[in-house]
Amino acid sequence: MSKYVIFPIKNQIVWNLYKKLLNNFWIGDNEKVSGLIYNDNLFKYLIREIDCNEIKFFLSHAMFIESLHSDIISSPESNIKLDWINLQISNDLKLSRLIVISICKYYIFYIDFNLLPNTSNVIHIRLDIKIIKEMLLILFNFVSFDGYLVLFKDLFEEAICIQTNYMINELKISSIETKTIIEELRKELELFIPA
Repeated sequence: MSKYVIFPIKNQIVWNLYKKLLNNFWIGDNEKVSGLIYNDNLFKYLIREIDCNEIKFFLSHAMFIESLHSDIISSPESNIKLDWINLQISNDLKLSRLIVISICKYYIFYIDFNLLPNTSNVIHIRLDIKIIKEMLLILFNFVSFDGYLVLFKDLFEEAICIQTNYMINELKISSIETKTIIEELRKELELFIPA
């Protein structure tokens, strides 16, 4: 069996997520969305570290999807979230750390998209993010994190702090509303590290 052949499918759950992502294919309309998409090559690094063809197929398509997103998103040139992601990547490219940084990106930094008005582009981006989050949960359970949970809690806390400041200072969301959103986010993150 060649590593370049996908069939027979060995991981049907991952393959189904890949097909779900494919089925959400769309091309953004002329409407620009104000938000932040980080085309930071995280998935490129993950693909190198993963030895499962179905996951590689998914991540390759997710990279393509992220490029589509960046085409319709108007982002500022300088961004503390992207700077943080790039710093984390430059520190360590271990598979477990890459997965946690990806979780920070999709679960924490992309909650902004829940705050945008329901336009066609935003609805498609939200669905793409939801599918990628499902894959990240699978990837998290795919890898051993023994001895790293404290470090990952610290990374989650750093990312939450950055997101909180961004919501208050850049998006001008009230402290009370931001606190409520962050509390809901923490509950979602318990999928990865119980409180």
